[in-house]
Amino acid sequence: WRPERLRLVAFQNQLFPARGLGKIFNWSRLIQVFPSLPDRLDMLVGGIFTLGITFFLYHNITRFQRDFRNHAERVGPSILFLLVGSGGRGLRIPVVVGLAYSYALSHEFARVKCKELLQKFGEIVMEVSREEE
Repeated sequence: WRPERLRLVAFQNQLFPARGLGKIFNWSRLIQVFPSLPDRLDMLVGGIFTLGITFFLYHNITRFQRDFRNHAERVGPSILFLLVGSGGRGLRIPVVVGLAYSYALSHEFARVKCKELLQKFGEIVMEVSREEE
């Protein structure tokens, strides 16, 4: 028994009026056609959540290692009050911040690697053009 299934059953029985995506998609029909869809969406959201929280923690750990006192005074209480004040719903903000940080890190990594490859191939091309002259 999972709470998601309870919400899904309530939605299939039309206890709540359709709103948002419920107006666009016929979720009950979609789930009847693809019965494994809720489990796959759960895995997708779990993966996104894990990625976001992991990179959020990585970012904060590196910041704490650089300047513990300054970071602990500014960010520590904010995160604590966010989690205590709103419970599990407060994790949405760290997940989004972690996803943005993971995007920035992967973009920077790809930029550096592409630059290295272009420099490597540029040197090879320049060497070939020098031999022809």
